[in-house]
Amino acid sequence: IIGAAAAYRRALRLNPGSALLNMELGHIYYQMGNDTLAVHFAKRAVRIEPDEADYRLVLGNAYLLAKELELSTEQYRQAYRLRPTDDVLQTLAELYEARDLLDSAIALYRARLSSRDNPSLRLRLTSLLVRKKLWAEALAEYRLIVSADSINPENMAALARVFQMLNQRDSALYYLTLAEQRDPNNLRLRTY
Repeated sequence: IIGAAAAYRRALRLNPGSALLNMELGHIYYQMGNDTLAVHFAKRAVRIEPDEADYRLVLGNAYLLAKELELSTEQYRQAYRLRPTDDVLQTLAELYEARDLLDSAIALYRARLSSRDNPSLRLRLTSLLVRKKLWAEALAEYRLIVSADSINPENMAALARVFQMLNQRDSALYYLTLAEQRDPNNLRLRTY
């Protein structure tokens, strides 16, 4: 990695306005754990080409390495605007969670799920709804998850847990029984 950094620095002396070279150096220093140089070179890449999602992601990661969560969140937000993929969305939502901005994470998941269903994202949304104690919304989401994948006993067990929290024992028992029928050898299901 050190050799690659030296080679990129030499190339950058020949072409100082290259956003790609700056981004590559930012990424290399990120891998080396040098947050100061990672941020420095990634910022230069973003300054040169602000509409390139990859450069924003490298800068976001560099800020994350520097424990600058607010700055990292902003770069991921911009990257998601430029390239709205589930991977970028998931990291952005995790940054919101780390900053205790659960409403922002929930809104982000809801907006994505309104245009494109993704069971993994729906599970993450439901987990946030449970954390916020938005029980009716969490139940609605879990019901969607279970109806879309009625084979997965873990989903049924999770729905049963929400019913248990709401003191609705009959509903909890119903879904837990279904989960145990789907996977009778799963010892974890018996602990609920």
